[in-house]
Amino acid sequence: MQVGDRGFSDFLSRRFTHSAETERIHDQMSQQIVDVLTRAQEAGRVRPDIAQADIINLIWSIGRIIDATSATAPTAWRRNLYLMLDAYRAERAHSIPEPPMTDEQLYDAMVHLSKAK
Repeated sequence: MQVGDRGFSDFLSRRFTHSAETERIHDQMSQQIVDVLTRAQEAGRVRPDIAQADIINLIWSIGRIIDATSATAPTAWRRNLYLMLDAYRAERAHSIPEPPMTDEQLYDAMVHLSKAK
């Protein structure tokens, strides 16, 4: 979906503090990410230390790869996605010295990204 609808990716990657309705919709979509992630962790499929911020970071990185390679290697993003999804698997888990961003840090980063464009 991220490849076919860059607007979706842009929406999910940013926060829109000027619109309560847009923020509400974004909150719902964010909660869906958390719900899916939680179910996958409870099923033992995803490492327990993956946070919503890690998923958003994945969306940011894949988006940048799509932007950079769409004309020359339109499926190059898939390799990074497969590598990252493999790294998120519970059986691949090992200690990570850097904690995930807090919800507040993630929100602030998304607001910053909105202002940067």
